[in-house]
Amino acid sequence: MNILVKTRSGSLALVLQSSATSAGFPYYSLEWQQAGSAAPLRFFIWQSELPWLCRSLAVLATRVDFSRFREDGLYPLLAQIGPSGGPVWFAQIQGGGANLTLRRYRDVWKDQDGAKNHTRYLTFESLGKFPLQIRLPAAFVNSEALGDFAQQCLAALDQEVQRLEKAFSLPPQLRDARSAAAFFQCVAVRVRVKDDFRRLLAFPGMPIEQVEVFAFQEPALVATLRACEQSRTPEEVSAELGQVLDGRALYELLAWTQRYAPEVLRTGYVLTPVEQHRIVAVKDLKVYAADPLLSALQPTLPEPVFGPDRLTHPPQCTEQQMLAARRRALSTTSLATAFGQVALPSTEWAQTINHFLRPPTALRIHRWRIFQLMTMAASLACNLPGGLDDEPILEFQRLSLLTHDVTHLFADDGGDDIRKHTEAACHQWRDLLQGRAQPIYLSVLPKRGEATSAPARRGQR
Repeated sequence: MNILVKTRSGSLALVLQSSATSAGFPYYSLEWQQAGSAAPLRFFIWQSELPWLCRSLAVLATRVDFSRFREDGLYPLLAQIGPSGGPVWFAQIQGGGANLTLRRYRDVWKDQDGAKNHTRYLTFESLGKFPLQIRLPAAFVNSEALGDFAQQCLAALDQEVQRLEKAFSLPPQLRDARSAAAFFQCVAVRVRVKDDFRRLLAFPGMPIEQVEVFAFQEPALVATLRACEQSRTPEEVSAELGQVLDGRALYELLAWTQRYAPEVLRTGYVLTPVEQHRIVAVKDLKVYAADPLLSALQPTLPEPVFGPDRLTHPPQCTEQQMLAARRRALSTTSLATAFGQVALPSTEWAQTINHFLRPPTALRIHRWRIFQLMTMAASLACNLPGGLDDEPILEFQRLSLLTHDVTHLFADDGGDDIRKHTEAACHQWRDLLQGRAQPIYLSVLPKRGEATSAPARRGQR
Protein backbone atom coordinates (compact mmCIF):
# COMPACT_ATOMS: atom_id res chain seq x y z
CA MET A 1 0.00 0.00 0.00
CA ASN A 2 1.86 3.06 -1.31
CA ILE A 3 -0.24 6.16 -2.11
CA LEU A 4 0.92 9.63 -3.16
CA VAL A 5 -1.03 12.83 -3.86
CA LYS A 6 0.78 16.01 -4.95
CA THR A 7 -0.45 19.62 -4.90
CA ARG A 8 1.15 23.04 -5.18
CA SER A 9 1.37 23.29 -1.38
CA GLY A 10 3.00 19.89 -0.94
CA SER A 11 2.55 16.12 -1.19
CA LEU A 12 0.94 13.53 1.10
CA ALA A 13 1.89 9.87 1.02
CA LEU A 14 0.99 6.66 2.86
CA VAL A 15 3.86 4.17 2.72
CA LEU A 16 4.11 0.56 3.93
CA GLN A 17 7.44 0.29 5.74
CA SER A 18 9.84 -2.47 4.71
CA SER A 19 10.69 -3.33 8.32
CA ALA A 20 8.40 -4.49 11.13
CA THR A 21 7.79 -3.13 14.62
CA SER A 22 9.67 -4.57 17.60
CA ALA A 23 6.59 -6.77 18.20
CA GLY A 24 6.84 -8.11 14.65
CA PHE A 25 3.88 -6.31 13.02
CA PRO A 26 3.90 -4.26 9.78
CA TYR A 27 3.41 -0.53 10.07
CA TYR A 28 2.86 2.47 7.82
CA SER A 29 4.17 5.99 7.50
CA LEU A 30 1.94 8.98 6.75
CA GLU A 31 4.30 11.50 5.14
CA TRP A 32 3.76 15.19 4.40
CA GLN A 33 6.36 17.09 2.37
CA GLN A 34 5.89 20.83 2.17
CA ALA A 35 6.64 22.30 -1.25
CA GLY A 36 10.29 23.36 -1.29
CA SER A 37 11.30 21.36 1.82
CA ALA A 38 14.15 18.87 1.66
CA ALA A 39 12.59 16.03 3.66
CA PRO A 40 9.05 14.94 4.58
CA LEU A 41 7.47 14.92 8.03
CA ARG A 42 6.49 11.38 9.06
CA PHE A 43 3.86 9.93 11.36
CA PHE A 44 3.85 6.18 11.98
CA ILE A 45 0.57 4.27 11.88
CA TRP A 46 0.36 0.83 13.46
CA GLN A 47 -1.42 -1.92 11.53
CA SER A 48 -4.49 -1.94 13.81
CA GLU A 49 -4.97 1.83 13.30
CA LEU A 50 -4.96 1.81 9.49
CA PRO A 51 -8.73 1.26 8.93
CA TRP A 52 -9.46 4.10 11.38
CA LEU A 53 -6.98 6.39 9.63
CA CYS A 54 -8.50 5.76 6.18
CA ARG A 55 -12.03 6.41 7.43
CA SER A 56 -11.00 9.48 9.42
CA LEU A 57 -9.32 11.06 6.39
CA ALA A 58 -12.53 10.61 4.38
CA VAL A 59 -14.64 12.19 7.13
CA LEU A 60 -12.28 15.14 7.66
CA ALA A 61 -12.05 15.84 3.93
CA THR A 62 -15.79 16.54 3.81
CA ARG A 63 -16.68 17.82 7.28
CA VAL A 64 -13.87 19.88 8.81
CA ASP A 65 -14.52 23.63 8.69
CA PHE A 66 -11.65 25.76 10.00
CA SER A 67 -13.82 28.90 10.05
CA ARG A 68 -15.66 27.51 13.13
CA PHE A 69 -12.53 27.77 15.25
CA ARG A 70 -11.97 31.42 16.09
CA GLU A 71 -9.44 31.36 18.94
CA ASP A 72 -5.90 30.00 18.94
CA GLY A 73 -5.70 26.45 20.29
CA LEU A 74 -5.90 22.74 19.56
CA TYR A 75 -9.46 21.57 18.82
CA PRO A 76 -9.87 17.75 19.00
CA LEU A 77 -11.82 16.33 16.05
CA LEU A 78 -11.41 12.52 15.98
CA ALA A 79 -9.56 10.12 18.26
CA GLN A 80 -8.64 6.44 18.52
CA ILE A 81 -7.60 6.19 22.17
CA GLY A 82 -6.77 2.91 23.89
CA PRO A 83 -5.31 2.23 27.35
CA SER A 84 -1.77 3.06 26.17
CA GLY A 85 -2.77 6.02 23.99
CA GLY A 86 -3.36 6.50 20.29
CA PRO A 87 -3.74 9.04 17.47
CA VAL A 88 -5.88 12.19 17.70
CA TRP A 89 -6.78 14.60 14.89
CA PHE A 90 -6.92 18.32 15.78
CA ALA A 91 -7.80 21.56 14.09
CA GLN A 92 -4.80 23.65 15.14
CA ILE A 93 -5.28 27.42 15.04
CA GLN A 94 -2.22 29.57 15.69
CA GLY A 95 -1.44 33.17 14.77
CA GLY A 96 -4.10 33.34 12.08
CA GLY A 97 -2.97 30.12 10.43
CA ALA A 98 -4.73 26.76 10.44
CA ASN A 99 -3.52 23.17 10.20
CA LEU A 100 -5.03 19.72 10.44
CA THR A 101 -2.73 18.13 13.01
CA LEU A 102 -2.33 14.45 13.86
CA ARG A 103 -0.72 13.73 17.24
CA ARG A 104 0.02 10.53 19.10
CA TYR A 105 -0.72 10.42 22.83
CA ARG A 106 1.13 7.87 24.94
CA ASP A 107 1.14 6.43 28.46
CA VAL A 108 4.87 7.01 29.06
CA TRP A 109 7.32 9.90 28.83
CA LYS A 110 11.09 10.07 29.21
CA ASP A 111 12.94 12.34 31.61
CA GLN A 112 16.28 14.00 30.91
CA ASP A 113 18.15 10.79 31.79
CA GLY A 114 16.07 8.78 29.30
CA ALA A 115 14.18 6.85 31.99
CA LYS A 116 10.57 5.93 31.22
CA ASN A 117 7.84 7.26 33.47
CA HIS A 118 4.22 6.19 33.43
CA THR A 119 1.77 9.05 33.29
CA ARG A 120 -1.38 10.00 35.13
CA TYR A 121 -2.73 11.42 31.86
CA LEU A 122 -1.94 10.21 28.37
CA THR A 123 0.53 12.80 27.07
CA PHE A 124 1.90 14.17 23.82
CA GLU A 125 5.69 14.11 23.86
CA SER A 126 7.25 15.95 20.92
CA LEU A 127 10.69 14.36 21.33
CA GLY A 128 9.96 10.65 21.13
CA LYS A 129 11.69 7.74 19.42
CA PHE A 130 9.06 7.81 16.68
CA PRO A 131 7.52 10.86 14.96
CA LEU A 132 4.52 11.80 17.09
CA GLN A 133 3.03 14.70 15.10
CA ILE A 134 2.30 15.75 11.54
CA ARG A 135 0.61 18.94 10.30
CA LEU A 136 -1.36 19.34 7.08
CA PRO A 137 -1.94 23.00 6.07
CA ALA A 138 -5.49 24.25 5.61
CA ALA A 139 -4.80 24.96 1.92
CA PHE A 140 -4.23 21.24 1.32
CA VAL A 141 -7.17 20.17 3.48
CA ASN A 142 -9.60 22.60 1.84
CA SER A 143 -8.60 21.51 -1.68
CA GLU A 144 -9.87 18.33 -3.30
CA ALA A 145 -6.49 16.68 -2.69
CA LEU A 146 -7.28 15.36 0.80
CA GLY A 147 -10.54 13.83 -0.41
CA ASP A 148 -8.72 12.20 -3.35
CA PHE A 149 -6.07 10.85 -0.99
CA ALA A 150 -8.72 9.48 1.38
CA GLN A 151 -10.55 7.70 -1.45
CA GLN A 152 -7.30 6.16 -2.67
CA CYS A 153 -6.58 4.95 0.88
CA LEU A 154 -10.02 3.37 1.17
CA ALA A 155 -9.63 1.75 -2.25
CA ALA A 156 -6.22 0.38 -1.27
CA LEU A 157 -7.71 -1.02 1.93
CA ASP A 158 -10.40 -2.75 -0.16
CA GLN A 159 -7.67 -4.23 -2.35
CA GLU A 160 -5.87 -5.50 0.76
CA VAL A 161 -9.08 -7.19 1.91
CA GLN A 162 -9.47 -8.78 -1.53
CA ARG A 163 -5.87 -10.09 -1.32
CA LEU A 164 -6.57 -11.72 2.03
CA GLU A 165 -9.99 -13.04 0.99
CA LYS A 166 -8.46 -14.72 -2.04
CA ALA A 167 -5.62 -16.20 0.00
CA PHE A 168 -7.96 -17.42 2.76
CA SER A 169 -10.54 -18.93 0.35
CA LEU A 170 -13.49 -17.71 2.41
CA PRO A 171 -16.94 -19.06 1.45
CA PRO A 172 -18.66 -16.76 -1.08
CA GLN A 173 -21.58 -16.02 1.25
CA LEU A 174 -19.13 -14.69 3.82
CA ARG A 175 -16.73 -13.01 1.41
CA ASP A 176 -19.30 -11.06 -0.60
CA ALA A 177 -21.10 -9.68 2.46
CA ARG A 178 -18.02 -8.20 4.13
CA SER A 179 -16.95 -4.60 3.77
CA ALA A 180 -13.32 -3.67 4.34
CA ALA A 181 -14.11 -2.42 7.84
CA ALA A 182 -16.13 -5.53 8.71
CA PHE A 183 -13.48 -7.92 7.41
CA PHE A 184 -10.89 -6.95 10.01
CA GLN A 185 -13.54 -7.23 12.73
CA CYS A 186 -14.84 -10.67 11.71
CA VAL A 187 -11.84 -12.73 10.58
CA ALA A 188 -9.46 -14.32 13.09
CA VAL A 189 -6.13 -15.85 12.07
CA ARG A 190 -3.36 -17.98 13.49
CA VAL A 191 -0.21 -16.43 12.08
CA ARG A 192 3.49 -16.29 12.83
CA VAL A 193 4.46 -12.95 14.35
CA LYS A 194 8.17 -12.60 14.92
CA ASP A 195 9.24 -15.84 16.65
CA ASP A 196 5.84 -17.00 17.84
CA PHE A 197 2.42 -17.98 16.54
CA ARG A 198 -0.42 -15.66 17.54
CA ARG A 199 -4.20 -15.99 17.32
CA LEU A 200 -5.67 -12.55 16.65
CA LEU A 201 -7.87 -10.61 14.25
CA ALA A 202 -6.66 -10.26 10.67
CA PHE A 203 -4.75 -7.06 9.96
CA PRO A 204 -3.59 -5.09 6.89
CA GLY A 205 -0.23 -6.12 5.50
CA MET A 206 -0.23 -9.51 7.22
CA PRO A 207 1.53 -12.51 5.65
CA ILE A 208 -0.56 -15.23 4.03
CA GLU A 209 1.78 -18.21 4.40
CA GLN A 210 1.15 -20.77 7.16
CA VAL A 211 -2.06 -19.07 8.23
CA GLU A 212 -5.13 -20.68 9.80
CA VAL A 213 -8.38 -18.75 9.38
CA PHE A 214 -11.63 -18.58 11.33
CA ALA A 215 -14.56 -16.42 10.15
CA PHE A 216 -16.97 -15.17 12.81
CA GLN A 217 -20.65 -14.99 11.88
CA GLU A 218 -20.76 -11.60 13.65
CA PRO A 219 -18.16 -9.01 14.71
CA ALA A 220 -15.62 -10.60 17.05
CA LEU A 221 -16.35 -7.83 19.55
CA VAL A 222 -19.99 -8.93 19.88
CA ALA A 223 -19.01 -12.58 20.33
CA THR A 224 -16.44 -11.56 22.93
CA LEU A 225 -18.90 -9.42 24.89
CA ARG A 226 -21.43 -12.26 24.89
CA ALA A 227 -18.74 -14.55 26.33
CA CYS A 228 -18.32 -12.03 29.17
CA GLU A 229 -21.93 -12.23 30.36
CA GLN A 230 -20.34 -14.18 33.19
CA SER A 231 -17.29 -12.61 34.82
CA ARG A 232 -14.22 -13.93 32.99
CA THR A 233 -10.55 -13.20 32.36
CA PRO A 234 -9.35 -12.77 28.76
CA GLU A 235 -7.82 -16.25 28.94
CA GLU A 236 -11.17 -17.71 30.02
CA VAL A 237 -12.90 -15.81 27.20
CA SER A 238 -10.38 -17.29 24.78
CA ALA A 239 -11.31 -20.78 25.95
CA GLU A 240 -15.03 -19.95 25.67
CA LEU A 241 -14.48 -18.88 22.04
CA GLY A 242 -12.58 -22.05 21.18
CA GLN A 243 -9.10 -20.45 21.29
CA VAL A 244 -9.66 -18.61 17.99
CA LEU A 245 -8.27 -15.46 19.68
CA ASP A 246 -5.47 -15.62 22.24
CA GLY A 247 -5.42 -13.90 25.61
CA ARG A 248 -3.22 -11.02 24.45
CA ALA A 249 -5.60 -10.19 21.60
CA LEU A 250 -8.55 -10.26 24.01
CA TYR A 251 -6.79 -8.00 26.51
CA GLU A 252 -6.85 -5.34 23.79
CA LEU A 253 -10.42 -6.08 22.70
CA LEU A 254 -11.65 -5.92 26.33
CA ALA A 255 -9.47 -3.06 27.61
CA TRP A 256 -11.04 -0.71 30.17
CA THR A 257 -11.30 2.09 27.55
CA GLN A 258 -13.77 -0.09 25.64
CA ARG A 259 -16.39 0.73 28.30
CA TYR A 260 -16.71 4.12 26.59
CA ALA A 261 -16.08 3.08 22.97
CA PRO A 262 -18.94 3.84 20.52
CA GLU A 263 -18.58 0.38 18.97
CA VAL A 264 -19.26 -1.22 22.37
CA LEU A 265 -22.09 1.16 23.30
CA ARG A 266 -23.71 0.41 19.94
CA THR A 267 -24.03 -3.28 20.86
CA GLY A 268 -26.09 -2.47 23.96
CA TYR A 269 -23.57 -4.11 26.29
CA VAL A 270 -22.11 -2.33 29.30
CA LEU A 271 -18.50 -3.44 29.76
CA THR A 272 -17.29 -3.42 33.36
CA PRO A 273 -13.91 -4.46 34.79
CA VAL A 274 -15.01 -6.04 38.09
CA GLU A 275 -11.57 -6.88 39.48
CA GLN A 276 -8.03 -7.26 38.23
CA HIS A 277 -8.10 -8.88 34.76
CA ARG A 278 -11.77 -9.93 35.08
CA ILE A 279 -14.50 -8.41 32.93
CA VAL A 280 -18.26 -8.68 32.84
CA ALA A 281 -20.54 -7.42 30.07
CA VAL A 282 -24.26 -6.98 30.71
CA LYS A 283 -26.88 -6.24 28.08
CA ASP A 284 -30.22 -4.74 29.05
CA LEU A 285 -31.84 -2.93 26.14
CA LYS A 286 -34.59 -1.59 28.42
CA VAL A 287 -31.99 0.92 29.64
CA TYR A 288 -31.63 2.46 26.18
CA ALA A 289 -35.27 2.00 25.20
CA ALA A 290 -36.43 4.10 28.15
CA ASP A 291 -33.44 6.46 28.25
CA PRO A 292 -31.76 6.83 24.83
CA LEU A 293 -29.39 9.58 26.03
CA LEU A 294 -28.58 8.01 29.44
CA SER A 295 -30.03 11.22 30.85
CA ALA A 296 -30.48 9.47 34.22
CA LEU A 297 -26.74 9.92 34.71
CA GLN A 298 -26.89 13.71 34.36
CA PRO A 299 -27.49 16.06 37.32
CA THR A 300 -29.91 18.28 35.36
CA LEU A 301 -31.69 18.33 31.99
CA PRO A 302 -31.74 21.21 29.49
CA GLU A 303 -34.76 23.32 28.78
CA PRO A 304 -36.90 22.05 25.86
CA VAL A 305 -36.13 23.61 22.48
CA PHE A 306 -37.91 23.66 19.15
CA GLY A 307 -36.85 20.75 16.95
CA PRO A 308 -38.14 17.86 14.84
CA ASP A 309 -41.34 16.20 16.07
CA ARG A 310 -40.08 12.68 15.37
CA LEU A 311 -39.16 10.39 18.24
CA THR A 312 -35.41 9.82 18.40
CA HIS A 313 -34.43 6.20 18.99
CA PRO A 314 -30.93 4.97 19.86
CA PRO A 315 -28.95 2.57 17.65
CA GLN A 316 -29.33 -0.17 20.29
CA CYS A 317 -33.15 -0.38 20.06
CA THR A 318 -36.03 -0.62 17.67
CA GLU A 319 -39.10 1.59 17.80
CA GLN A 320 -41.12 -1.39 19.05
CA GLN A 321 -38.78 -1.82 22.02
CA MET A 322 -39.18 1.85 22.89
CA LEU A 323 -42.97 1.54 22.74
CA ALA A 324 -42.75 -1.50 25.01
CA ALA A 325 -40.74 0.56 27.52
CA ARG A 326 -43.46 3.23 27.44
CA ARG A 327 -46.20 0.64 28.00
CA ARG A 328 -44.33 -0.71 31.04
CA ALA A 329 -44.00 2.86 32.38
CA LEU A 330 -40.19 2.66 32.29
CA SER A 331 -40.38 5.79 30.18
CA THR A 332 -43.07 8.28 31.13
CA THR A 333 -42.31 11.51 29.28
CA SER A 334 -40.10 13.01 26.58
CA LEU A 335 -37.86 16.03 26.04
CA ALA A 336 -37.90 18.29 22.98
CA THR A 337 -34.32 18.67 21.68
CA ALA A 338 -32.59 19.88 18.54
CA PHE A 339 -32.44 16.22 17.43
CA GLY A 340 -36.11 15.44 18.03
CA GLN A 341 -38.28 14.14 20.86
CA VAL A 342 -36.20 12.05 23.27
CA ALA A 343 -37.72 9.63 25.79
CA LEU A 344 -36.97 10.16 29.48
CA PRO A 345 -37.07 7.43 32.14
CA SER A 346 -39.44 7.32 35.09
CA THR A 347 -38.00 8.32 38.46
CA GLU A 348 -37.76 4.71 39.63
CA TRP A 349 -36.17 3.46 36.41
CA ALA A 350 -33.71 6.37 36.41
CA GLN A 351 -32.52 5.25 39.85
CA THR A 352 -32.14 1.70 38.53
CA ILE A 353 -30.09 2.92 35.55
CA ASN A 354 -27.89 4.97 37.85
CA HIS A 355 -27.17 1.96 40.01
CA PHE A 356 -26.70 -0.37 37.03
CA LEU A 357 -24.07 1.89 35.44
CA ARG A 358 -22.23 2.80 38.63
CA PRO A 359 -18.46 2.38 37.99
CA PRO A 360 -16.72 -0.42 39.91
CA THR A 361 -13.81 0.23 42.24
CA ALA A 362 -11.56 -1.59 39.74
CA LEU A 363 -11.76 1.52 37.53
CA ARG A 364 -10.34 3.75 40.24
CA ILE A 365 -6.77 3.01 39.15
CA HIS A 366 -7.65 4.56 35.74
CA ARG A 367 -9.68 7.49 37.06
CA TRP A 368 -7.31 10.26 35.91
CA ARG A 369 -7.35 8.95 32.35
CA ILE A 370 -11.14 8.55 32.53
CA PHE A 371 -11.23 12.20 33.59
CA GLN A 372 -9.04 13.04 30.56
CA LEU A 373 -11.30 10.99 28.27
CA MET A 374 -14.29 12.94 29.60
CA THR A 375 -12.77 16.33 28.70
CA MET A 376 -11.67 14.97 25.33
CA ALA A 377 -15.13 13.49 24.58
CA ALA A 378 -16.82 16.81 25.38
CA SER A 379 -14.52 18.60 22.93
CA LEU A 380 -14.93 15.97 20.22
CA ALA A 381 -18.72 16.15 20.42
CA CYS A 382 -18.68 19.95 20.07
CA ASN A 383 -15.96 20.26 17.42
CA LEU A 384 -17.10 17.54 15.00
CA PRO A 385 -20.67 16.55 16.01
CA GLY A 386 -21.55 12.95 15.21
CA GLY A 387 -17.95 11.75 15.16
CA LEU A 388 -16.54 9.18 12.77
CA ASP A 389 -19.88 7.43 12.15
CA ASP A 390 -22.10 10.53 12.34
CA GLU A 391 -24.07 9.08 15.28
CA PRO A 392 -24.66 11.92 17.77
CA ILE A 393 -26.79 9.74 20.07
CA LEU A 394 -23.75 7.57 20.82
CA GLU A 395 -21.79 10.71 21.66
CA PHE A 396 -24.45 11.76 24.19
CA GLN A 397 -24.38 8.30 25.75
CA ARG A 398 -20.59 8.25 25.93
CA LEU A 399 -20.35 11.70 27.52
CA SER A 400 -23.11 10.86 30.03
CA LEU A 401 -21.31 7.68 31.07
CA LEU A 402 -17.95 9.42 31.39
CA THR A 403 -19.27 12.30 33.51
CA HIS A 404 -21.15 9.78 35.66
CA ASP A 405 -18.02 7.66 36.21
CA VAL A 406 -15.81 10.66 36.96
CA THR A 407 -18.32 11.96 39.50
CA HIS A 408 -18.33 8.64 41.37
CA LEU A 409 -14.61 7.86 41.07
CA PHE A 410 -13.65 11.28 42.49
CA ALA A 411 -16.52 11.51 44.99
CA ASP A 412 -14.29 11.24 48.06
CA ASP A 413 -11.34 13.42 47.06
CA GLY A 414 -12.16 15.22 43.83
CA GLY A 415 -11.82 18.84 44.86
CA ASP A 416 -13.01 21.98 43.10
CA ASP A 417 -10.82 21.56 40.00
CA ILE A 418 -12.25 18.14 39.16
CA ARG A 419 -15.79 19.28 39.97
CA LYS A 420 -15.52 22.34 37.70
CA HIS A 421 -14.28 20.29 34.74
CA THR A 422 -17.06 17.74 35.27
CA GLU A 423 -19.74 20.43 35.54
CA ALA A 424 -18.40 22.00 32.33
CA ALA A 425 -18.70 18.65 30.51
CA CYS A 426 -22.29 18.25 31.76
CA HIS A 427 -23.05 21.80 30.62
CA GLN A 428 -21.67 20.97 27.16
CA TRP A 429 -23.92 17.87 27.08
CA ARG A 430 -26.94 20.11 27.66
CA ASP A 431 -25.77 22.68 25.09
CA LEU A 432 -25.37 19.95 22.49
CA LEU A 433 -28.95 18.81 23.07
CA GLN A 434 -30.16 22.34 22.54
CA GLY A 435 -28.12 22.69 19.35
CA ARG A 436 -26.02 25.59 20.60
CA ALA A 437 -22.66 24.04 21.52
CA GLN A 438 -19.55 25.99 20.53
CA PRO A 439 -16.12 24.60 19.56
CA ILE A 440 -13.86 23.78 22.52
CA TYR A 441 -10.07 23.64 22.45
CA LEU A 442 -8.03 21.14 24.42
CA SER A 443 -8.23 21.74 28.16
CA VAL A 444 -5.29 22.17 30.48
CA LEU A 445 -5.97 19.50 33.08
CA PRO A 446 -5.37 19.76 36.83
CA LYS A 447 -1.87 18.90 38.05
CA ARG A 448 -3.03 17.54 41.37
CA GLY A 449 -2.96 13.76 41.70
CA GLU A 450 -1.18 10.67 42.95
CA ALA A 451 2.44 11.08 43.96
CA THR A 452 3.67 8.73 41.22
CA SER A 453 2.02 10.75 38.47
CA ALA A 454 3.93 12.57 35.77
CA PRO A 455 3.28 16.30 35.29
CA ALA A 456 -0.28 16.61 34.06
CA ARG A 457 0.34 19.41 31.58
CA ARG A 458 3.38 17.89 29.90
CA GLY A 459 2.64 18.36 26.20
CA GLN A 460 -1.05 19.12 26.72
CA ARG A 461 -0.98 22.38 24.76
